[in-house]
Amino acid sequence: MLASPAISATPPTQVTELFSSRVTSAGQPIRLPPEAKIRVSRYVIAPGATLPIHQHPAQRYAYVLSGEIDVILTEHAHSKHFGTGAFIVEATNAWHLGTNPGKEPAVLLVIDQMPLEATGNVILQSAKAPK
Repeated sequence: MLASPAISATPPTQVTELFSSRVTSAGQPIRLPPEAKIRVSRYVIAPGATLPIHQHPAQRYAYVLSGEIDVILTEHAHSKHFGTGAFIVEATNAWHLGTNPGKEPAVLLVIDQMPLEATGNVILQSAKAPK
């Protein structure tokens, strides 16, 4: 008698949608440049650390690999908390900051979708042009 291979009760590939949105965390529509490039970065934010006030001229996404982060829109005093497993569609052209309120580092996978000619996707508030 020939042995038959074991049949797995679990399919070899599983796809679970984790997040879907047409707007940023600030309620703005997601806008993409017509010709874009992407940059993927890993951020590690220490417990208690606060990022400087900044904005993104192009679309940025972040996935919280571990830890937690609070994102505060400074012009609206609006705050959102994100923990491990959260996906963030960051606000564009809106001053905000991030802070780690936890006791462990916050580790983020950050994806920038920006125009081909862009060299970065962060503008610090101290670098903004005077009014």
